[in-house]
Amino acid sequence: MTFPNMPFGRWKGRSIGDLPRDDLGYARWLLTREWFAQKYPDEALALTLATERCEEERQAARQTWQAELEERHRQNREERLAACKVKYAQRGVMPFGKFRGQSLAAVVRAERYYRWFKGSPYSQANPELATDLEDAVARIIKGKVAVETEISEGCRIYRPASFQAARSPAELSPQD
Repeated sequence: MTFPNMPFGRWKGRSIGDLPRDDLGYARWLLTREWFAQKYPDEALALTLATERCEEERQAARQTWQAELEERHRQNREERLAACKVKYAQRGVMPFGKFRGQSLAAVVRAERYYRWFKGSPYSQANPELATDLEDAVARIIKGKVAVETEISEGCRIYRPASFQAARSPAELSPQD
C-alpha cells in the first residue's frame, strides 16, 4: 500500500506509513485532533491504517519476545534443576550437604535445614528424596519417632510406624 506524504510539521514530505513506526506517540496524538481529520481526511485515514498496522506489528513482536523469554526461563529452570539432581541410592539417608550420610530423621529435626530443603530446587529436582523427607516428618511427633505396638506371643513389640515386618512363609501366596 502506498501512503501519501505528510503535508506539514517536522515530518513534512515523509511517508505517513513511516510516521507511527518513527513516532507512535505523535501519530496517536495527531489522530485525536479534529482539525487534522477535517483538513486532511485522506492523510487521517492513511495515518489510522498505518497506526493500526504498526500496533499489530508491535503486538506480534511483543508476543514473540514473550514466548522467547518464557522459553529461556524454562531452559534456565531445567538447567538449575539438573544441577541440583543428586544420587539418592541409599533410601532414608541424606545424600548431600552437612547431613550427608545421616538419617532423614536427623534432617527433619534440624528445622531450618529442612525448611531450606523444602523451598530449594533440590526438593523439586529430587522428588523421591523430598517424599521420603515428608514421610520422616509424618513419623516424627514432637521430636519422637511414632511407634506402633503389637502383642505377639505374650510380648509387647514396639517398632517405628514405617517398619515393614517381613511376612511369614504362610502369609506369602504361592507363585504360579
